[in-house]
Amino acid sequence: MTRAPSSSPVELLCAALGTNAAGTAVVQGRVVVVSRDGASPSRLRVVVPLTPALDLGLNVRPREFHGPVDEEDPFEATFILGGDEPGRVRDLLDASLREHLESLHAQVDELVVTDDGTAIAWTEPTFPEVASAVARVVDAVRINELLETSAAALRSSVRLRAHADALAGLAAHHALRLSRTPIALAGALDGVLLLVRSERIGWHSHRFSVTASFSAGAAPLGLAMRRARLGDTLEDASSPRTGEVSFDRRFHLVASAEARVAPQDLFDARLCAELLALDVEAGTLALDASGLRFSAVAAELRAEALVAGVVRAARIVASLEDRLARGAPEAPVVAGDLAGARGPASSCFDPARPPR
Repeated sequence: MTRAPSSSPVELLCAALGTNAAGTAVVQGRVVVVSRDGASPSRLRVVVPLTPALDLGLNVRPREFHGPVDEEDPFEATFILGGDEPGRVRDLLDASLREHLESLHAQVDELVVTDDGTAIAWTEPTFPEVASAVARVVDAVRINELLETSAAALRSSVRLRAHADALAGLAAHHALRLSRTPIALAGALDGVLLLVRSERIGWHSHRFSVTASFSAGAAPLGLAMRRARLGDTLEDASSPRTGEVSFDRRFHLVASAEARVAPQDLFDARLCAELLALDVEAGTLALDASGLRFSAVAAELRAEALVAGVVRAARIVASLEDRLARGAPEAPVVAGDLAGARGPASSCFDPARPPR
């Protein structure tokens, strides 16, 4: 009788977790990824991603050699704590997280916690019983849960604190949801769904991305808009034009068969001016069937400009939806239309303005 070959530790763990062909499973509502380490095939690795990622530059891993114990914080004799702001990292790692990290560290060959989540690994000779390995995966999932809970109470990065405080004012006035680590603002302003996120892109460096979405029932936009690139004019001489020279030079339009309103009707002179101003003052702008987006490096974006850009983006989308619904341009949108009844154009947000 031919004996069936014994399953490898990876196969056994994947079977126990119910992974798919890509090695991905869901454990207690969290995605986990099981794989062999490419650099060391005898090493089994499990990653539990954090989505969205944190923004601390977090890097927590055991020390290879234990240093002298600090009586005030023996945890740091075992673990190296890396991050952009050491104080934020220490505040993030509360007593419960430290206890779970120390416990898990004693039962795996490798433990690393970063902004992106928790990773554990074993080398094959020391791979535990499958039931024990599954329990360690559950422990890693629990660490991610604790990270998110602790991050929710953590202050923003010092370089983003002014932005977070400005967004907090907007959130309070319009009943939007705000979290500070990482910064995320979500909700509806004037009937337009908004999402503002910060992401860490390097040492002490962050980028904001803002999306103002068209509603599900909105008439199709029928075109896409992005920053013009070198060669666009030569490559596509038939690209739609608005007739506004500054706008047509800065942006490239691509129309689809769904277009119901000619670009020159949809984008009149004053709306073109608003879009140009948003692109210059807030960040790189793009528009498609899903909505209007802009992004900017935080260090290059004043907190006031971020809030003004968020509000302006929402109201431009609301205006476009109205124009598309009527199939013809409405009264022109200008800085005064966006902010005039609510204050000067330089501050186009009025907390007292009721939703559409």
